[in-house]
Amino acid sequence: MILWTILISFTVVGVIFHYVARRVLSPEIDKLKRKMVKKTSLERNTRTDVREIKALLPTTEKYYPEQFIDLTKGVFIGLNEKREPQYIPLSDWQKQHADVIGTTGAGKGVATGLLIYQSILAGEGVFEMDPKNDEWAPHLIRKACEDAGKPFYLIDLNRPEYQLNLIDGITAEHLEELFIAGFSLAEKGEAADFYRIDDRRAARATAQLINENPTATIRDLFNSDFVQSIAETIKGFFGKIEELALLN
Repeated sequence: MILWTILISFTVVGVIFHYVARRVLSPEIDKLKRKMVKKTSLERNTRTDVREIKALLPTTEKYYPEQFIDLTKGVFIGLNEKREPQYIPLSDWQKQHADVIGTTGAGKGVATGLLIYQSILAGEGVFEMDPKNDEWAPHLIRKACEDAGKPFYLIDLNRPEYQLNLIDGITAEHLEELFIAGFSLAEKGEAADFYRIDDRRAARATAQLINENPTATIRDLFNSDFVQSIAETIKGFFGKIEELALLN
């Protein structure tokens, strides 16, 4: 009986203490913590005026990044507040993804160009798709390719004329493999495999045309007598190569 009395007493005291601690002590502890924590200009969980956000950002330093490029140290990404160059190890840069985020006019294009320039110098193959048609980016990438001894190709999708032969220098065997893979003509263990036999034959015969005209484009192959002759008999292959020919 005495044991139960002690147990109940401690339970009641514990509940009362927990209630008092939550309602009285906890707010006082939070106030003390806020007084001890040093506030910064970038304090979280507070409202800010987007028109004044620029004042909270670091000042922009003007410098020539080319003088800091040294791939033996890594990929140069900028200067710190002490104007000391900062680098990312090349091995880390080559196996990670990166996002360049910033407000309008913050220098995202400049930063991206700097990273692409160094990637090309490091021997990386770079493909850039620019929907905004940056005026200076092609010149920067061309310069990087020249410095690295790499080929440079610029394709302007706004220009209607032919710019690139997708099968330049290809062999008939390689082209046949690309047709089969790109048009999904390989056997898949399905009933439809039977109907793909004619498509694969057409792919093989079309690819052989490259032996007769090594400089032919996809459009040339599409306009050949053989491909035009299968328009009604092998519609699957004909339709796919027709769509591809439009890219020329």
